Amino acid sequence: MPSVKEIIKRNIEKSNRLKNDEIEFKSTHNLPFETASFYHNSATRFRVGTCTGIFSFDGDNYIIIGIGNDKQGNGHLQDVFDWFENSCKRDKRNLIVAELMNERFMKHLIEKRGFIAIDNNNVIKYLEKIK
Repeated sequence: MPSVKEIIKRNIEKSNRLKNDEIEFKSTHNLPFETASFYHNSATRFRVGTCTGIFSFDGDNYIIIGIGNDKQGNGHLQDVFDWFENSCKRDKRNLIVAELMNERFMKHLIEKRGFIAIDNNNVIKYLEKIK
């Protein structure tokens, strides 16, 4: 079992993979990608403007486990996808949004954002489709 210090170090390394300090990246509304540790060491919390959520990754995918927006309609969700898609291109990974409970949001991801349904609760956007 890893120590707390090792878990924190891994979480920092994970979040630094999404934040690429070497290349100047700006999202649509120029919002920063902020991270914090999550109670389980396999996931990390994030915040982009008014959007907050949890993400993880495996060898081939960044996985958004949960996402919410405190102020819908302000465009901050676009910034979330800007950040994740930029990281997918950089790291050559697909993007998955997992465990979707909101059918309307799933429909939005498929029809407006180019995701493909994996099953009833999960969608994926393959690297080749990320612009």
